[in-house]
Amino acid sequence: MNVRKILIALFASIALAVGAVLVYRRYKQNDNINTDETIDGKAYQRAAERQWEISQGVLTNIGTGFLSNITAIKGGTFPMLDESQDAWTTKDRGNNRVLIEGLIEKYDNVVVDVSALAKVPRWLIYGIMAVENPKGNPNSQIPADRATGLMMITPPTANDTVRIALRKGLLQEGQKEILVKKAGATDTANLLKDKYGVVNHITATDLKDVTLNLMLGAAKLSNLIDKFGTDALHKVLACYNQGDYYLSTKGYTNFSLAKLYATAGPHREYLQKTLGAHGSLDIICNDLGILD
Repeated sequence: MNVRKILIALFASIALAVGAVLVYRRYKQNDNINTDETIDGKAYQRAAERQWEISQGVLTNIGTGFLSNITAIKGGTFPMLDESQDAWTTKDRGNNRVLIEGLIEKYDNVVVDVSALAKVPRWLIYGIMAVENPKGNPNSQIPADRATGLMMITPPTANDTVRIALRKGLLQEGQKEILVKKAGATDTANLLKDKYGVVNHITATDLKDVTLNLMLGAAKLSNLIDKFGTDALHKVLACYNQGDYYLSTKGYTNFSLAKLYATAGPHREYLQKTLGAHGSLDIICNDLGILD
């Protein structure tokens, strides 16, 4: 009997400890949202302005992301790195181009819509998709963290992307309509009320929907561009891959592309695949001519 009581007490203590850790992690995440984001109600205005900037791409060379808030995407802007990553080398270029063309043929009607809603360029959405899910399987999922779909989004990331966009004023009616249609009216209503919650109202199953997944991926990119500006593509990409607060947690927030790339970490491989020679953005912009 005493042994049973001891075991019950032990399991109860473990459960409390786990609960305390989860609450603390959410507290820290909320603290990050409060201190690491620009929440001033003007994010949509900035998004509209940057859409104009992106459309005014100029012929120039740049060394560290976008230049002076003018997006230069022609004349050899990509690649931004000389190095190539495995599976994204010169010998892989033709095959990767075919894969990307397949993504465009299959999903461009949706990408055009979510690009307009989030005010981020198509080439950036495709640049992420080509690395995350080059075969374009919307049902792909990584069991460990349940990263799912075309943009490989986890349920916590999906829910926090909506929360951050809502707080910034970036979440538009068209995006809310997609949430209602694809995730359900009840879960959407609860999510929009639940700014600091721990419940994943958007599930891994929901994320297999093409429109919802692409909308959330574009919204995450919009959040990150609003955070870092249009002159820091390397930061946007690193945080898409490693999490919104990766750079601030590591102390890399003010790093240029050259400095960030020179710093060891999982972000280096992602930067190579996207910004490197023969990488996704090199192919998309220079071979396929997608500049919007």
